[in-house]
Amino acid sequence: MPERNHDRIRLAVSLYGDGWTLERVGRHMGISKQRVSQLLHREGVAMRPYGGKNKKVLALTDAEICNAARAGVQPQALASAMGCSIATIYVRLSAARVQWHPRKSCRDLPVDRMQQDYAAGAGCIEIARRYGCSTMGAYYALRRVGTAFRHSGPKPAAALTN
Repeated sequence: MPERNHDRIRLAVSLYGDGWTLERVGRHMGISKQRVSQLLHREGVAMRPYGGKNKKVLALTDAEICNAARAGVQPQALASAMGCSIATIYVRLSAARVQWHPRKSCRDLPVDRMQQDYAAGAGCIEIARRYGCSTMGAYYALRRVGTAFRHSGPKPAAALTN
């Protein structure tokens, strides 16, 4: 290999070691970030994890996040406490294989009471809020037991009082 290539590889290793991203090293050298990665791998350089040095350090460990979720702490509360997004919480829980379903499954709902509420004029949105499930969960639970649906929305309040 010509001396010039050794110098370029040493430059790439040096810049990456100084904290530059693969993309930035590639732009500086006029090559792609994939080629920079190939060169660094060939030289045996330890690669930083995806996200590099800018990856946010969370206030809680993954184990603490999982334990809090299992104890019933809501994702929004965890995200607020850690200063991150709810998506970050869900990613951490998913990576730890913790099943997190903030809403009830439509199979676990008291369908008979839901039918009574629907017959009394409550809409699927109101029923979903009342029983802690999604709107579609309420709809599917009611549909599963053969509820005839109104297509005009909830009954007017005057019709309920008669």
